[in-house]
Amino acid sequence: MAYIWAVTARPHALPSLPADLPLLALRSTIVFPQGRIAVQVSSADNLALLLAHPDDGAPVICVLDAEDGDRGLAALEGRIGVLARLTDRRPITAGVAQVTLEGLARVEIGACVRDEIAGYPTARATSRTEGDAPREAARTLMQRIIIASDTRAELDSSFPAELPALLRREAESPSRFADLAAARGGLRAAEKDAVIQRLDALERLEFIAERWEREIA
Repeated sequence: MAYIWAVTARPHALPSLPADLPLLALRSTIVFPQGRIAVQVSSADNLALLLAHPDDGAPVICVLDAEDGDRGLAALEGRIGVLARLTDRRPITAGVAQVTLEGLARVEIGACVRDEIAGYPTARATSRTEGDAPREAARTLMQRIIIASDTRAELDSSFPAELPALLRREAESPSRFADLAAARGGLRAAEKDAVIQRLDALERLEFIAERWEREIA
């Protein structure tokens, strides 16, 4: 899926969660809290979901498609997804639709069912909050990541040259810092999803620091 990423100015207020939310399973795109990403979707389930929810701002749960044919939707239960809003739609053309997803917060996915009449799955969701990361430990990890990002920006032309400066601006928020680094830092979809699954900001920072330091070793 083709996409672009732009970081929002500040976190959104988290709306109350309805009993069941539409489930938007994406094969190669990861939506992060407090970010905006434009995606193209073409699966029958996702197109049916967009048609059934035409209003701007409609909430959905975004999750990386588990591609587990044996377990189906059950493979998603217990995983962490991202509550997002649908915005900036473009009409379906040649079986492809484009929509911008505005990430709000991590949620834990509960029971999933497929609405056979509507043609797409829904899921229960539980809000998951993060505790405050220990300041000194987070500062040390963020410094490691910033040093690695400086080196990567210098050595790798495909690495976003603006990312080190963007990360420095987020140094007061370890959680947001980690998600920005993961979203923009050249990780594969599975690696980005591994960051989404980690509710602890320190665990996210450690994951990214080790990954980026291997790149420049």
